[in-house]
Amino acid sequence: MVNEPCGIRRVAAAVMLTAVGHVAVAEAQTRTLAGVPCVSPPPLHCDAECTRPGVASVPPCDLSYIFTSGEHEITALPATSPWAQKYAYGARERRADVVDTVKGYVTGAAPGRGASWGLAARPGTAEVFVYPKCKDRRIVADVLRMDKGHTEGLEPRVTESLIAMMVSAPGGKARAGDTRARAVGEDCDRECLRGFITRYLDAMVAHTPRALPVAANVRFTEDTVDLKLGEGLWKAASKIRPYRLDILDATQGVAASQVVVEEAGSPVMLVLRLKVVNKLITDVESQVTRSQKEGAIFAIDALQAPNAAMIAPVASAMRSSRAEAIKLAEYYPAGLEVGSFVAVDAPFAADAYRFENGRLMAGKGCTVSPPSCEDIKAQTISTHPGLSYRVVAVDEELGIALLRINFGRADRYGVGNALIVWEAFKVYAGQVHAVEAFMRIMPADAGSGWDSDVRRPVH
Repeated sequence: MVNEPCGIRRVAAAVMLTAVGHVAVAEAQTRTLAGVPCVSPPPLHCDAECTRPGVASVPPCDLSYIFTSGEHEITALPATSPWAQKYAYGARERRADVVDTVKGYVTGAAPGRGASWGLAARPGTAEVFVYPKCKDRRIVADVLRMDKGHTEGLEPRVTESLIAMMVSAPGGKARAGDTRARAVGEDCDRECLRGFITRYLDAMVAHTPRALPVAANVRFTEDTVDLKLGEGLWKAASKIRPYRLDILDATQGVAASQVVVEEAGSPVMLVLRLKVVNKLITDVESQVTRSQKEGAIFAIDALQAPNAAMIAPVASAMRSSRAEAIKLAEYYPAGLEVGSFVAVDAPFAADAYRFENGRLMAGKGCTVSPPSCEDIKAQTISTHPGLSYRVVAVDEELGIALLRINFGRADRYGVGNALIVWEAFKVYAGQVHAVEAFMRIMPADAGSGWDSDVRRPVH
């Protein structure tokens, strides 16, 4: 990467970054698309402390285009995009903020340079805006890194988000080339990922962690605590019961499962997330709930087999895209935050239901607080102002989006504690049809240890 006067960056090959941090999916600074020369605009020169509106020239060619800038290096985020206008876009939509808890790798602080140039590298938040329905499915988006200037960063999660958007754009080397996301997906398909879950569970019950194909730098956490494989639940796991709901994200190489395991003969609820790269396990994240004291609810004897609705594949014509599945699921934390699914107009199907730790908490047949709980959308719920979440996986075939939600501090579970809930949302045809959750009471501020993508609801 080369820094030029007043914030011009370029990266050759798969990406081109032009004035004020614009990103275009292209192959180089100058190229020809469909016979039309495509030339990036010349550098803009100005003093070190100048700022200007984030507007750039539109070359006469077709590109997906992502505008990314620090808040302090422009006077304001433009209300629209000339690129979106070119492609007959829909109304700009604000997506979930990208929250980085880890700082980036470049520090811009230096004597005589102000905020527009950049400050010390540090964690931060980026606001994401997308222009939907662009012609030919082109990606046009704005990403504004708050309280940041030109130089510091980029933080890990916002960088991953930019790359994910670029890879999702049609055409170009970023999509057609040997990208990591593509390689992971091709390396281990759904049944391969399912097999990794089975191998993990079998090895746990047999107490043989060395039987697992793991990367040299494999990391394992149980209830947010780093352990060695073979510790924690591994020590006394004795049997795998029939209840097992696998959520398989072949695109990301993620295999997740909600499963009932016996520990020294007693049933416990296990949430498992495996990351598989090159057919080796690199990440093992787990959460174990052993009792009502740990889980607030513990109807484990009701968990005999997965509900048929959850494991039924969704017909191709009714499936949601990854982005749509996540957006549908995100109505849930948005409603929880304000204490009303009606207020956020959550798109629940008429027969939608919710199970928590094996107990029916909403939907037809609910007896927790009838008749309110029989209607999941109109059900009376508490506000959760400190709520945050991250997207764990999307199973496109089953139509399931899995979120890990920290409900925020609620001292009724013990001072400083919160419910940590892994919610599996059955989503298709523009609606949420079911919610099934495994949850545990934990310190609200502990962090999962994997929080590179913590989000807050957007209203």
